[in-house]
Amino acid sequence: MVEGNSRAVEFESSQLFTDSQSQLEIHYKDMLSVRGNSLNTIIVTEGNVAKAVIFRPTIMNMGRQQFLVYPGEKITVTKAGNREYVMTTNENKKRRNRELKFFTLFSEVNEYPAADFKLNATPNDILILEKNMKEQIASIKMSSKNAFDSLQKQLDVSKKFRKETKNFLFNRYDASLLFFYRQYADTLKAHHIYNEKLLTLVKHFNTIKNKEQLRYNATSLNELFREVFPFKESTIKTEAQYLEIFEAISRTFSGISKDYLLSRFMYNAIIKKTVTDNLFRSYYLLCNDAGLKKMVKNIGALQLGLGNKDDKNNDLLLYPDAVKTIDLNKFISSQKGKIIVLDFWAHWCVPCQEDIPYLKELSNEYKNNDVVFIKISIDKEIQAWRKAVIADASTSIENYLLVNADNSSLVKNNSISAIPRYIIFDKTGKIANADAPGPKQVEFKYFLDSLLNKNFQAEIKLN
Repeated sequence: MVEGNSRAVEFESSQLFTDSQSQLEIHYKDMLSVRGNSLNTIIVTEGNVAKAVIFRPTIMNMGRQQFLVYPGEKITVTKAGNREYVMTTNENKKRRNRELKFFTLFSEVNEYPAADFKLNATPNDILILEKNMKEQIASIKMSSKNAFDSLQKQLDVSKKFRKETKNFLFNRYDASLLFFYRQYADTLKAHHIYNEKLLTLVKHFNTIKNKEQLRYNATSLNELFREVFPFKESTIKTEAQYLEIFEAISRTFSGISKDYLLSRFMYNAIIKKTVTDNLFRSYYLLCNDAGLKKMVKNIGALQLGLGNKDDKNNDLLLYPDAVKTIDLNKFISSQKGKIIVLDFWAHWCVPCQEDIPYLKELSNEYKNNDVVFIKISIDKEIQAWRKAVIADASTSIENYLLVNADNSSLVKNNSISAIPRYIIFDKTGKIANADAPGPKQVEFKYFLDSLLNKNFQAEIKLN
């Protein structure tokens, strides 16, 4: 299920684009980044409203700019210069508009620790550079805190904003030591002290006390974990491998950092459908955070419940309510007499998102012409898919999840190996074009018109 109290924050453009740039990408993370370093991406285009479903205040990134948004807000993005943009609330609240500028202004005065790289450095050289780096971090921590507080006073931010950002600087600069050690990894490994140095950083992350601090450190924690342990998530397939990871995490990390890493790998196991009752028991025994355990339980119920819908049906479509299902072939048969456009996509596919405005425009244009547009997701993560569906709520385009995309007969028979991919069925229910042009291309519309037997003068070149 989508997290409670989820609401969409809306973005629209105002005098935004030039001839060389027709859109912007906004990135953000949610679910405490339990999905690892995966980013949610929304596309802002001229004349359209882009939506991001969030359940708590969230820092978003647009290029090098950061800004904090709240669920339910409406934000206007305006071009201010070369690759520079201004975010304002549609309500035009002066204080809130100042808050939206906060992180951009802070980045202009904020320093970040940087160590000079020394070629062919000896272990003694590295220790000296490390000492200098730590002294630099201590100094920058103090100056950044002063600059952070001073800027908040200068902008007269709200108590709510101060509360949401008070943990932003926590451990922010200690993570730069990870990059420092990685610069000299070969030398440190040759002298068998690389892991020793990395484990000193674990102490920093074990001081994280709450989810707010974790929220700002999750990316660095993931990177540290990958350096300390040789586990490759893409190759983990068995219960024994996951149990080994659980043991390593519990042995090395503590507190909310431990619970977060356990939850992330449990999430990974759920998505890969490699979960066993024993693995669930081990996770619940080791993880102490009730909120994370509830999140994993809900996601598990959603994913695993889906897996039990119909193991024999490889063309099963799931409705956005994550409860009802329908056979894809029966669905197509039920639409006979209409032209069907199937749009295969996924929430993480940026080109798929870029096509959305064009698809909506065509859907509206042909809504009275017996043409049905259907979006079919090949996502493996139901949670992420449902959020994307909510954010892209459209009355004219139906949205389903292909439950077992890897084994779908339609996917296999039509060699669907890349997305976005468009398949068009004629009014008899037969495939008229298994690899149709995208909705941006004029050939797409020409082909629909040809199936509708409209009079037009155009040479259609397929594929």
